[in-house]
Amino acid sequence: MAKSKWNDKAVLQMVKQRVNKRLELVGEFVVDRAIFNISGHAGKDLQAVDTGRLMDSITYATNGYLSKVRSKALAGDGVSKPQEDLTVKIGSNVEYAPYIEIGTSKITSRPFLRTALNENIPEIKQILGAK
Repeated sequence: MAKSKWNDKAVLQMVKQRVNKRLELVGEFVVDRAIFNISGHAGKDLQAVDTGRLMDSITYATNGYLSKVRSKALAGDGVSKPQEDLTVKIGSNVEYAPYIEIGTSKITSRPFLRTALNENIPEIKQILGAK
């Protein structure tokens, strides 16, 4: 009779890699939607493009690894710190991004990131394989 060996470390690593790949797909999707929002294609209410700096700075990180696209934008931003859990973080390191997203007493909020997430929950669940 042949002996079988359960290689739990290898299986766990494979599962983490597959989940991380799904999180990368979510990150890419939400970044694209945020850029679509801020560019004005989603309507003038969210448009916030002057120089394109904010739009170019939107990126994501999974488990502390910078995305392959737009990784130059996040140097030293706090989003790229290593994580032990399986997460995706989406944001910008541009200093005025929170003022655009949340607004101020003088600036109307244009929530390009929250809208990119909240209006696309079904698509995000589909990417993650949720039912």
